[in-house]
Amino acid sequence: MQVSARGSAQTITWSGTNVSVRKIFSVIKDQTGYVFFYNYSVLKDSRPVSLHVKDAPIEKVLQLVAEGQPFYFSIIGKTIVVSKQALPDRGASPGAGESGTDYPQRILKGKVVGENGAPLAGVTIRVKGTDQGTVSDPAGAFQLEISTGAVLEVSYIGYQGQVVEVGEKSDITIRMHPSASGLNQVVVVGYGTQEKGKITSSITEVNTSNLKDLPIATSGQLLEGRAGGVTVTEGDGAPGTPSTILIHGISSINAGIGPLVVVNGFPVGNAIPAGLNPNDIEKITVLKDAASTSIYGARGSNGVILIQTTQAVASKSTLEYNVYGGVQYIPHAWRPKVLNALQYAQYNKDRVDETNAFNHTNSALPQVFADVLANPQKYGTGTNWQDAFFREGTDAVIQNHHLTFRAGNEVLKGVISGSYLDQTGLIPNSDFKRYSLRTNLEGTLGKHVKIGGDLAVAHTENNEPDHAIYGQWGVVMEAVSASPLQSPYDDNGRLIPFLPADAPGYFAYPNPLYVAQVTHDNPVGRDMNGGIHMDIEIIKLHVKAFFNYPC
Repeated sequence: MQVSARGSAQTITWSGTNVSVRKIFSVIKDQTGYVFFYNYSVLKDSRPVSLHVKDAPIEKVLQLVAEGQPFYFSIIGKTIVVSKQALPDRGASPGAGESGTDYPQRILKGKVVGENGAPLAGVTIRVKGTDQGTVSDPAGAFQLEISTGAVLEVSYIGYQGQVVEVGEKSDITIRMHPSASGLNQVVVVGYGTQEKGKITSSITEVNTSNLKDLPIATSGQLLEGRAGGVTVTEGDGAPGTPSTILIHGISSINAGIGPLVVVNGFPVGNAIPAGLNPNDIEKITVLKDAASTSIYGARGSNGVILIQTTQAVASKSTLEYNVYGGVQYIPHAWRPKVLNALQYAQYNKDRVDETNAFNHTNSALPQVFADVLANPQKYGTGTNWQDAFFREGTDAVIQNHHLTFRAGNEVLKGVISGSYLDQTGLIPNSDFKRYSLRTNLEGTLGKHVKIGGDLAVAHTENNEPDHAIYGQWGVVMEAVSASPLQSPYDDNGRLIPFLPADAPGYFAYPNPLYVAQVTHDNPVGRDMNGGIHMDIEIIKLHVKAFFNYPC
């Protein structure tokens, strides 16, 4: 075992018995500021260490730690690289002057530079066929223990990988060349380009492949909690209501603040369409600032949401069926806390007493409240309007069916999917149905022409009570705040249109349960959109045409 190091004045004082190697690493890091670079598999067979040192140089401490261990250390700058000991090939015969057990045999020093000769830091240098490896320091330098005939594998993001035969060299210089794949590190933004590192926080991608099994009814829910700087709210919670999406918060108090939504390259407005099936979405990209949304001009000032739907791929014919169903509840802990009959009567008594004390009057408590206070057992808890109003369990069912068929080869490929969603709301007389069909075809004409197109058709039916009767409060708020002394039914068990006033001077108002069950608001949505495109490779021509037809 040999410790390879550059001069250092760091010393360590510490004492411990039978402690793990990783604990020693932590002590060294805390006392010297050096950091360790290693693969966890290197430490898999390590043994506990007993160490008792005082003002010992870091090199001496590392030698003590590495004694009898299956790894060795290399100090490069302020980084300590932990590498696995190379074991001899038991089936090979040692060459002349070799014992077959002196591994590693020598230290290789080197430097990694770019195409222009500038040093490259962080380049990975690995001995081929082993777990031995290191990284270059800020000056591009590295050193590594190798055996005779070692071959190095060198890799760096944005550069072509290299395989270097060391031979008998003890000092080498490795020159790296940019890779064409390095173009992935540049992002095309509008009519120019920017370095990806400068806009990492400006672009967020959400891959939906791992979200297919979630019971998601609307496409906006795919973004909830999965994109930094993006706020998604569910609005009034009614079935089929599109999510409200804000990027970087509220940017205006009197103008539209929704982001521009673009589906397969076609702008569709400032909200994700209710007819867009979440199962048809493959990827969502959120563009958050002016630099990354420059191609959309003023329309992209509140951000842009790019949605890519299911695309055709060359594959064997496959048929996929996805279904989920369930029941819906409102947890009692989430419900608003309201007064029962006795508490409501006491509240009204306290209000009358306070009014009399303030105005020096002697107004009487309405008789109905006095009766409740005198005989609370007769009235019990009164009407629990939330239990009477909300539908739960088997009365609030949700089901979704999604069928996808894929087929094709390199010449012609396609995908077609259809879905059906039926969600019954928690409010009486509320539900949402969505029928959707989407297809995508891609084909090639000869070697230089590619054509393709997609078509999507959606039909939505939304049923809900007429909230206009209650204005801004809505039927839910009226149900929650209704008097516990009133019942939604008459003595014959029939719904009554209006609830009488509790006492003279109080208001009568529409029965919220009657309003929910009798009044209707039934918006129907039909939408058809699609596009075709053609690529001609010879003249680098790319043509797209879109159409959108809201029926």
